[in-house]
Amino acid sequence: VLARLVVRHDTDIAKVAAYWGNMPGVRFTDVRPLLESLKQLPDGGNISLLYLLPKFARDRLYTFPLPPQPGEPNMDCHWTTFNFSSDTPDNRFNNQGFTTEYIKTNFYPIAAPSQYGDVLLLVTSEGEIKHSAMFLADDLVFTKNGGNYRQPWMIMRIADLLASYPANPPIRAAYVRRKSE
Repeated sequence: VLARLVVRHDTDIAKVAAYWGNMPGVRFTDVRPLLESLKQLPDGGNISLLYLLPKFARDRLYTFPLPPQPGEPNMDCHWTTFNFSSDTPDNRFNNQGFTTEYIKTNFYPIAAPSQYGDVLLLVTSEGEIKHSAMFLADDLVFTKNGGNYRQPWMIMRIADLLASYPANPPIRAAYVRRKSE
């Protein structure tokens, strides 16, 4: 998915800023003049979501990791999701137990994603978290499917992500939001 934000002459840039500008690592003040200029065009314009991602995600989107060397982190879905807005990646997210406890401590369940930064979890009936992805907007998530270096970081539609997982054993989507500090 090559996602873009459409800006029309009637777009409320303050609302766009409120939505996209709350993610750590996103400098919305750098993007605002561009959005304002697009708003001035007779038919408006659009901008890649790439510009609205924090540096960690922006640097990786549509790229592949190098083959791992001994001792290097497994850059899988959890490592990607929970480092999404980090300046320096935290390799503890390679540990399933650490990641599960981190989610329990720092997030709470929600019915459906509605904010940039909500997290999609794919969970087995036993409660094992098989996949995580960062919600962006609408039905789009930022994800890294598996730890294989042949899998790129990408933006996917939620339905496509769900369809990429086998039906057996059953996996359900669950959503969580970071607790306020």
